[in-house]
Amino acid sequence: MRRVLKLVFFASVVLMFSGCFADKEEGVKQFYEGMEYYNRGDYNTALKYFKESCDNEIPQACYNIGIIYEYKLKESFTKKDEILEAYQKSCELGYEQGCKKAEKFESWASIIETIFMFLGFMAIAFFFPKLVANVFDIDLNLINDLMNKKR
Repeated sequence: MRRVLKLVFFASVVLMFSGCFADKEEGVKQFYEGMEYYNRGDYNTALKYFKESCDNEIPQACYNIGIIYEYKLKESFTKKDEILEAYQKSCELGYEQGCKKAEKFESWASIIETIFMFLGFMAIAFFFPKLVANVFDIDLNLINDLMNKKR
């Protein structure tokens, strides 16, 4: 009876780990498939394979998702959360370049976001100086001076 229990336990452990290796193996296949499409310039198809590979914990695939969104599809502003998430996941999976890229992208994204917020505020102040003066309790003359116009 003990021998049967040991065999059942051993078999279940082997099956459990074989599933993990099968996922990794599938992830590696998906990664190389994605690289083929990437090298052909078909970034949307490559992205599909990299996402599947990233789900199977291949860190370079996660990293490549960020690269495609950021540089190839030029979607840094519309996909910034996905880009950062991809770099961070590659970092968590042990890919050092992913860590560096996540840190760099996060700092640049916050700088760009701050600039856009400032430009948006300036545009509102330019077109609606009285509104800005009332909402932020700022002297209207100061806003007009900043905008180089007299009303």
